[in-house]
Amino acid sequence: MYDFTLNTPSALITWVGGTSTWNVQGNLRVGSSTLNLGDAPALVTVAGDVNVLETGALRCLNEDGSLEVKGDIQFDNPASFDTKAAVRLAGNEDQTISGGL
Repeated sequence: MYDFTLNTPSALITWVGGTSTWNVQGNLRVGSSTLNLGDAPALVTVAGDVNVLETGALRCLNEDGSLEVKGDIQFDNPASFDTKAAVRLAGNEDQTISGGL
């Protein structure tokens, strides 16, 4: 898929991907919803930016999982980006991780 945007108020989507890689060829954006990458140890790759907006949440809770991002990671609320998985910044240029307080 190219861009992935989740913006349905109060929605919860849990990805049950086993060990298959989930590739987002553009940006991953979570608005007023929760995207739970579940317990899968699979690699999630994002070729663009990861944006978690004020009322959204992104969870990567499997310590054996991995989130690879080639763009920037931006979140409005630090509690909205919840990860135990490894996060790898894999872009060819400078990257930033930023978030509100």
